[in-house]
Amino acid sequence: MVQKKCVVMVHDGAFDGRTIIQELKKENFPIVHLTRTRNFWDKTFNIGLKIIRAKGTLFHANVALQDAFITLLTKKFINKKPVIVHCHGSDLRTDLNKWQYRDLVKFNVKNADQIFVADLDTMDKAKELNPTAIWIPIPIDLDVFVPEENYSSNDDTLKFFYPNSISENLRGSLTFFKAFNIFSIDYENVLLEAVKFGADLKFAMRLCKKAGTLNKKVKFIPKIPHKKIVDAYRNHDITIGVFKSGIISTVGLESWAVKRPALNYIDSKLYPQFDYISACTVDEIVEGLHKLTDAKTRKSLANAGFKYVTRYHDVKKVANKVKKIYLQLM
Repeated sequence: MVQKKCVVMVHDGAFDGRTIIQELKKENFPIVHLTRTRNFWDKTFNIGLKIIRAKGTLFHANVALQDAFITLLTKKFINKKPVIVHCHGSDLRTDLNKWQYRDLVKFNVKNADQIFVADLDTMDKAKELNPTAIWIPIPIDLDVFVPEENYSSNDDTLKFFYPNSISENLRGSLTFFKAFNIFSIDYENVLLEAVKFGADLKFAMRLCKKAGTLNKKVKFIPKIPHKKIVDAYRNHDITIGVFKSGIISTVGLESWAVKRPALNYIDSKLYPQFDYISACTVDEIVEGLHKLTDAKTRKSLANAGFKYVTRYHDVKKVANKVKKIYLQLM
């Protein structure tokens, strides 16, 4: 089983935990990862059994839902071990407002010894519930997400990439598709490739079919494994992010890491000043897309984004920050 003198990480949040663990293991830092799938039995009984059996000096539970609750109940209240709860955005942004999850999220955040927050738009909510809340930036492995400086497309088509799940409530996806259909009227050689999954996929396809762009200027492609996503960013000119919360999405960060510009809604109150295009409404997105047709603008924005990622999101810096907190709590 798990070594006694070590950190036990439970579950994950958008590969953040896995990325941090991989970096810490390069230093032989004692950390073990308890994983699960979304299968009902695996995310309830199986992960619960893994947590109960795990032996460690510190527990790090990702997402303030059932995994964190089981960890707090069995490890903090029974075994008297310190527990970190790592909030990844949706738990504080949306689940906290749902009656079926509200009390669970509040309990987990209030009772953690330390709160990690991945998304800056949820920091105030986290601190209201637990003053220990600290920002742990989404880690990007810059040894994997490496720029390809000499990229050139084989044709004159300007290629856009939409890698997120399609959801209007969470990501403003339908707002974006409406905007792209309007934008594409003025341009013959543009192509949007969108990953084919999400709650509002059918609505997005319907919008494109009505606009006459489906399978012409808009193509829906199979979901891309995370191991291959870096090549997908490189093979497109522009990445499309999120238009709801005001945070820089993971896909935006990964795209900047390989020096591809991203179009995203970015709340300027949350971030330091640097060069980017922020858009939220249909008109703003259309305007942003027009600006991104200029090659010099794309290069300038890509370079600015790359500098931001290397300064704040380099996994080496993030893992070192996490390790220092681990050592304080162990």
